[in-house]
Amino acid sequence: MRLEKIIDGKKLLVEMLIHFDDICKKNNIKYSIGYGTFLGAIRHEGFIPWDDDIDVMMTRDNYDKLISLHFISENEEVFHYSYTKGYYYQFAKFVRTDTILKEKNRRENNMGLYIDIFPIDLLTEEYLKKTNKKLLWLKKKILFIGSKKKEIFKANFLTCIFKSIVFFDSFLFSHTKYLVKYDKIIRKCENGNILVNMVLTSYSCQNSQMPCNLFDSYSSYLFENEAFAGIENFHSYLSIIYGDYMKLPPISERKNHNINCYYKNK
Repeated sequence: MRLEKIIDGKKLLVEMLIHFDDICKKNNIKYSIGYGTFLGAIRHEGFIPWDDDIDVMMTRDNYDKLISLHFISENEEVFHYSYTKGYYYQFAKFVRTDTILKEKNRRENNMGLYIDIFPIDLLTEEYLKKTNKKLLWLKKKILFIGSKKKEIFKANFLTCIFKSIVFFDSFLFSHTKYLVKYDKIIRKCENGNILVNMVLTSYSCQNSQMPCNLFDSYSSYLFENEAFAGIENFHSYLSIIYGDYMKLPPISERKNHNINCYYKNK
């Protein structure tokens, strides 16, 4: 298969986001641009100059509605572990299937250009603290299975022995088993009063907890001269995630994902 390099991957990502927005509108699914994409919309009205990806987020009920569509078109598809073979992420991606992505330090290089879709869950602080370490341990197992397990044997002898013991059951079961378990734990919480993106939650549980009413109302924001949905109270959200979000980070921290993307030419 011959590959043709995509000169402007950001332009194609914006086209994908337009298509994603259209899918959500047609199916009454509420979403919000998120993280660096939201920050870019507010601070730069587009991509952060050194950024090269797009993130969206949605509450769990809207996320489940999207996943249930099992959306597939000629060149685009929603990837989810429940129906996408070999997919091991805890969150979905909207993928351009006629492309191939080459990303530095990436475990697989056969996925196309994508938009990350993060579920936002309603939890309690008590439940978050109770389950966080268990969920992080499951994440490690999922990532271990998702990586090329044979690569552990390229490390030194003691590292090979250690990982083989620690992740022994990961050699016996598929990643889907752990992903299902991961989802079940998150969904068990009742009477939640905080919103959390569990995919990005750290041990400290900091800069991830959001007020439960943050996703009650939405507005429209310009991103690369196109209008996309976002939660109305962007200031609270961006302040929680980034602190003084209008302040530019030091040059040393302005890093992109080192992505190269190609069209498939069969």
